[in-house]
Amino acid sequence: MKIFEEKCVSAAADVGNALAMQQSFKELKCKPVLVVKNYCRSEFPPPGSFKLNVDGALSSNGLIAGVGVILRDSKGEVMMSAAKKEQGGLNAVEIEGLAILHGLQFSNHLGIHNLVIESDSLLVVNEFARQGSSKAAIGNTIKQAKELMRRFSSCVVQYANRSFNAAAHSLAKFGLCVKNISLWWGSFPDVISNILWIDSLVEVLVLDE
Repeated sequence: MKIFEEKCVSAAADVGNALAMQQSFKELKCKPVLVVKNYCRSEFPPPGSFKLNVDGALSSNGLIAGVGVILRDSKGEVMMSAAKKEQGGLNAVEIEGLAILHGLQFSNHLGIHNLVIESDSLLVVNEFARQGSSKAAIGNTIKQAKELMRRFSSCVVQYANRSFNAAAHSLAKFGLCVKNISLWWGSFPDVISNILWIDSLVEVLVLDE
């Protein structure tokens, strides 16, 4: 067993991390550090702030949906991660809205004052930015989420490219397989360990620039 960010990593996961890094190195070794940084991850939030990345996923038949959320601090350390299954015929926009709502519900009691929420659904992000009540089908979900957002000193919802939202996306797909919900406080499942490992590698490259 190997310790990564104070979490035991199995030999199989360790091999996966190594292969993932090798592949990423081959793809990015000739690119400038700034390009690597912009391609692989978004910026960590400033000190005293936290970033909540969220995403949703649908099963092939559309009958099951999954939600993935991951909360990180200004150093990129994982404070919370979660994968949740949703039943019913939800569309992609509805599940993206639910991902934000559930992420806020999971984070609300952690004593956080400043929160940045990132989603790769531009439509949903624009609905959150709209003044007054949303007329979209997810209007009620947005209303509930905004009520939770008011409990923070500052809380914004912003767009993130899918390549910056890989951990939340993988958690959302994992949510399709869980019984109901899986929560990790100060930790994360092996399904995103490769992604976080690459993020940490890129951070080292940026700091060494």
